[in-house]
Amino acid sequence: MQKFVVSSLTFLFFLICSSDVIAQGKNHEFLKCLVCEKIVEEVKLEINKPEVKGKKIAVGGYHLDDKGNTNQREIPYQHSDVFLNEVLDNICEKMKDYVRVRRKSDDKLMLIPLVLPGGAMNPLIGDVDPILDDDLNKSLGHYCQEITNEYDEEIIESLKRTPSDELDESSFCSSVLPYCDGVEEIRDSGGDRPRLEDIIGSQKEEL
Repeated sequence: MQKFVVSSLTFLFFLICSSDVIAQGKNHEFLKCLVCEKIVEEVKLEINKPEVKGKKIAVGGYHLDDKGNTNQREIPYQHSDVFLNEVLDNICEKMKDYVRVRRKSDDKLMLIPLVLPGGAMNPLIGDVDPILDDDLNKSLGHYCQEITNEYDEEIIESLKRTPSDELDESSFCSSVLPYCDGVEEIRDSGGDRPRLEDIIGSQKEEL
């Protein structure tokens, strides 16, 4: 009888630990998905800056053909390798501005920047509770580096051929990158996820 009780307790402990590991694994997957989407959001902001949108850059070789012409051509700077590589090299620094939070209304996990570009405080802060643990949001930068290092070529090639107004972070991170594909069951279903460009837009309307 005693052996049976011990075995039952051991089995119950194993089930609890296993379910906890599975839950943590899903949370990590979802967090990577959120980081991926924030990378795309931040890239979109860089691409759509006024000083970038109207700029052109010459690409191609300088060698003359038999008619004395070069094969150079001009392309939008925002879709050039030079610009996109520079953006991707610096994008993970922006993760230092983000924190993991849970929305008060439904306890959903989100990533938000504390401060918006321009220095304004994020208006969503009053609607969320920060996650306070030993991680200190260091995992956000780590996941960002992991994503950009592993898929830098895929990211840049897709950005080169995708118009900025057609760039959707959810679709990008599900089709171009694999981080949001298959995590729909834990995706926020309690309303629209706050996008950085929408928050910035609402702030401008209030000014």
